[in-house]
Amino acid sequence: MATYGRSVDSVDGNENLKIIITGDPARAVIAMMYLFVFMYGLTWAPIGWIYCSEVFPLHYRAKGVGLAAASNWAFNLALAFFVPPAFENITWQTYIIFGVFCTVMIPHIYFTYPETAGKTLEEIDVIFDENIAPWKSRHAGPSLQGRVADLKVQKGEPSAEQRETV
Repeated sequence: MATYGRSVDSVDGNENLKIIITGDPARAVIAMMYLFVFMYGLTWAPIGWIYCSEVFPLHYRAKGVGLAAASNWAFNLALAFFVPPAFENITWQTYIIFGVFCTVMIPHIYFTYPETAGKTLEEIDVIFDENIAPWKSRHAGPSLQGRVADLKVQKGEPSAEQRETV
């Protein structure tokens, strides 16, 4: 937008539009916006709703998810008030602010958010109970299936490999 766009007072009488892009660059900007919305919808958009329901222990889960949802809407409200004046005053440079926040998020997420993919809620509880470092959590937490198999062996029940049928 900084390279191909030009500042205007309004576009077709709309005072909210301050930048105009025409021709092939306009098509490229539209294509990139569609690509962004599509990729965001597949990756980051559901994280706020899914992750918070996985990491809270059962007795705090309802309150934690409620707090996360309220925080999400509060920040969306703040963005709704921040973005229009930002675009009016600093135009395309508003994207730099969002880029800086996204860049800062990378180490924050890596160092503070444990991996929950492929884990049961109980295994996630073990990760938090044992204070496992988030960047070491991918392979952390013993498998519950392994624990069940160990208990069966301790009780003397034959495992599937030991069982013979005639």
